[in-house]
Order: sequence, then structure tokens, then C-alpha cells
Amino acid sequence: MSYIAFLDLLGTAASSMDASAYRTKIRDFTIKLNTGSGFLREGSKLRFFSDCAYVQAEDLDGLVGFLTYLRDSLLHSGTYLTAAVMEGTLEPKEVEKDLNNTRICDLRGVSFFGEDISTLFLYQDEFKGAGIRLHDSVVGKLKEHTVVDSFFIPEIPRSGEKEKIVPYKDVAFTDSHPDVLFRTMFRTALHDALLSGSQDQRYGRNYIPLLTTFMRSRPNAPLVLEDRENGNTNADELNVIFGSYPCQLVYQLSFNPKKVPDLYGLHFLTLVLLGRLYDETEHNLLNADERREILHRLFRKGILEHLYNGRANEMPTKGILNETTDRKIRKDYLQAAIHDVESFS
Repeated sequence: MSYIAFLDLLGTAASSMDASAYRTKIRDFTIKLNTGSGFLREGSKLRFFSDCAYVQAEDLDGLVGFLTYLRDSLLHSGTYLTAAVMEGTLEPKEVEKDLNNTRICDLRGVSFFGEDISTLFLYQDEFKGAGIRLHDSVVGKLKEHTVVDSFFIPEIPRSGEKEKIVPYKDVAFTDSHPDVLFRTMFRTALHDALLSGSQDQRYGRNYIPLLTTFMRSRPNAPLVLEDRENGNTNADELNVIFGSYPCQLVYQLSFNPKKVPDLYGLHFLTLVLLGRLYDETEHNLLNADERREILHRLFRKGILEHLYNGRANEMPTKGILNETTDRKIRKDYLQAAIHDVESFS
């Protein structure tokens, strides 16, 4: 059994307007391909050109290790990877000038004769965002803690159109990443997402899958209230302490949507955050009343109020939340809206 991947870099078309920046990005990519190839086992095949590459390997863990190395190391320099992985073969064959041909052109290249090449390319091409999209054919063969649920935004909806997302499986940022490194990578990605989103919504939405993967990568990070010991239940003063640094920053942004650059998909990240708040796990130290208070605060001052204003049926939760969590959140969301109405009477 063999496994194949296709990957390329996001944003190289834009950077090509600056010749120096483009050269630097491609040079860095080439160096990291060479360094990362050490994760690939004997018999693996790697072919690349410019900002894209194809890989075939018999060892799935080695292939995923190679891709995560590229994703993480490139991120530090503000470069983002989009990749897809599935079972299959590439059958790469080198193509060179026929020595008997009298033409003087120096002809070299590589062709792929595997029957899975078109499926792989299409699977990666429809993936809109930064991340590593895992095909169903490989998900069950990876360790559970290395796989995380994520989603991407296929297109920006026009006025009146419903918002769409496409769920997929990505590779988690595991505990092998030191906390300082994990925080630095997320800060870099969030900064670039806000900057890109302020320039063009289509660019900004490409970061949502990666940010979601960050938020869901450390499910054992605890949730507590900072002032629980003082008995404070005032929604205006509740301060949730997330063991997960990405969740903490998204929590803060969710209350200040008008004070940050426009990022289409920030509300999706808020729903991911709510899913984390409502998770029934041993690490979630919030009780039901505290969750409702936090949701109430988000409804009154946050991005959910700004976008939906009580219209819970319009929140695009399918594909982001499981059914049980979705029902709990919608119920509490509507109760928060009723609470606000009653407060005026």
C-alpha cells in the first residue's frame, strides 16, 4: 500500500509581484523540502517545481511527519501550506530529450502515470485554505490524537446567500510542540489572517481552517473562571481562563469584532469556541450556569449579536458543532435573547 500527497503554497501569486520576496519564498520552500525529506522512508518519491510538490510514500506516518514539518516550519516565515493526502500511486517517470533527436533544446521533466493523480489534484484543489486535508482512506490509519476536525469555506457568499462550510480532517498540533512555539505559531497565523482579511475577504478566509485546527488541537487544556472563588457571576466581569492560548485570543476577539480588521469567518471561530465551552469533558471546569452567562455576554456584546441578533436559526453551526452541543447552544442563545427583551419591560 502506498500513499500520495500534493501540496503547494498559498499566496505565491501575490508575492510574485515582488521579485525579491518571491525568490526568497521559493528558496525557503526548496530548502525545507530538502530538510523535511528526512522524514520520508526509503522508497519514497518527491518531485517538486516552483511552489508545489508531489510525494509518494509507503509509510503514512513518515509522509504525515514530512507534511507537518513543512507546515510548521514554513509558518514561522509567514508562508502557508495547503496539502491533501490519500491512498494511491503517482508512478513518477523522468522525461528527458531523446538522445537521437537532433533538436538542441534541453528537455527535462517528470510525468505521473498513476491512476490516482487526477483524484488527488482535485481533492487538493477544492480545498480552500491552509492545512493538511486528510482523505477518508487515510484517517483511520493514523493515531487518533493526531487527527482533528476542521472545515474550510469554499466561497464567500453573496448578499442573501447562505453561508457554506466543508468539514474535513486535518493533522493536529500535538503536545510535541512546546507551549512557547505553539503560541508563537498561532500568533503569527492570526496576525496574517487579520492582515489578509482586511485586504480581501477571499484571502482572509484561507486562514480559518488553520486557526480552527489550532483551537481544536489541545482538547485537554482546562477551562476555568478566574474569579470563581469570589463567587462572581456577573456576565460583564466573567473572565474565562483557557488552557488553550488560541481559544483565549479568539474569545477576546469575539467581543471586539468592530475593533479588529475585517476577517470573514471570525464568527465561525466563535462557534468553534462555544463548542469548546460546551464540551462535556473532565477538563471543562465550567458548570451549566457559567456557560450560559458567557453565552449571554457573547450575545449582548460580541460578534454573534452583531451578526445574528437573536436569529439562532441562521447561525451556520452544521459541520462545526455536533448535534447535542448545537441544541444546547441554540437553547441558551434563545434564552439569552428573551432575557434581553424582558429586561426592557
